[in-house]
Amino acid sequence: MTKVVIDPEVYFQVRGFQRYIVHHFQNRKAASKIPKLINNQIRILHKFPTTGNFITNVYNNIRPTFKNYRRMIVKHYVILYLYDSRNDTCYVDFIFDDRTNYLSEISE
Repeated sequence: MTKVVIDPEVYFQVRGFQRYIVHHFQNRKAASKIPKLINNQIRILHKFPTTGNFITNVYNNIRPTFKNYRRMIVKHYVILYLYDSRNDTCYVDFIFDDRTNYLSEISE
């Protein structure tokens, strides 16, 4: 089974998504579902580490730092991760809300 390492910043981002939903929509129930939703998607990587498309297959002008990243989408969230086949480990480094201009952060 593939090891999955999640950057602490990802947890911080997820909490930010929750705060946004509570603050702007006063919907604690929807906000409380976000971590489980995202965790369930990330859990897939344990068995299927190459399930995500390479980000370069989807977008042009990606910064070289991101060229080996894969992308998974769950609802409005984009998860970016690296898969290192040598040690069978996925590194979940970024999560973005797809309703924001997250491409500006990874584009040249």
